[in-house]
Amino acid sequence: MPEIYFGTYKLTSQEELTKALKNAIDSNIKCFDFAELYKNQEMIGIFFHKIFSENLLKREDFWFTSKVSFRVIPKGEDAIRKSIEKTLTDLKTDYIDLMLIHAPTKNNVLCWNILNEYKQSGKIKNIGISNFNFTELEKFCNEITNPEDIYCNQIEFNPFLNRTELVNFCKDKNIKLTNYGTLYKSNDFIDSLQQKYNKTTKQILIQFAKQSGFSPVIMALDNIHIDEDFNYKPFNIESEDFDKMNMLDENYSLYKRYL
Repeated sequence: MPEIYFGTYKLTSQEELTKALKNAIDSNIKCFDFAELYKNQEMIGIFFHKIFSENLLKREDFWFTSKVSFRVIPKGEDAIRKSIEKTLTDLKTDYIDLMLIHAPTKNNVLCWNILNEYKQSGKIKNIGISNFNFTELEKFCNEITNPEDIYCNQIEFNPFLNRTELVNFCKDKNIKLTNYGTLYKSNDFIDSLQQKYNKTTKQILIQFAKQSGFSPVIMALDNIHIDEDFNYKPFNIESEDFDKMNMLDENYSLYKRYL
């Protein structure tokens, strides 16, 4: 499981995307989070195809995560298969390291079964889900024949939305956790830890996610922010401070429909 992912949400122009991805690769980042819904996978494919074709780097050195859109899944089997094939074509790759159901919707089980077929063929290495809350995930595990194959659940998470019941359920089922929303919010207490640990607030929030068992998805455009978010010297938040951060939960969310 990658320790941290480079996110590509809202990177909508080729120029912006190329700059961000180049900066990421220059900083030795190898794990990337994509989605059909972001409408930029074709541009991403152009960038990586150029890198790989020039033998500067190898595809097998990278981890690509993508997602089947919740807008596609309800349309049925043909639409789901076309979506997966389009992702492979757009990214100009023979396989995806991890493919997720982007959010719970109609035909979840159908989509899962199709993803499992692609896994058996080798075109997808791992399969998982995203934005499933506790109730939806518990139901989903009872509906599918291979819940042990759920590689991860990508959810919104930070100290102000710690989702204890869902997190514990995933850990009990050996479902790995990735998260977005790591940097959505801070407060005076978290900011006060900067001096103690000689780290920025962002680094403290990222470390909190890691120590909580998550692989966070972080987006950064320039080298300064990439170094801050991805390349900081490892440290450990002490248990007293970590527990206080865990007590900040207020069910704060930018995507309450997934809670």
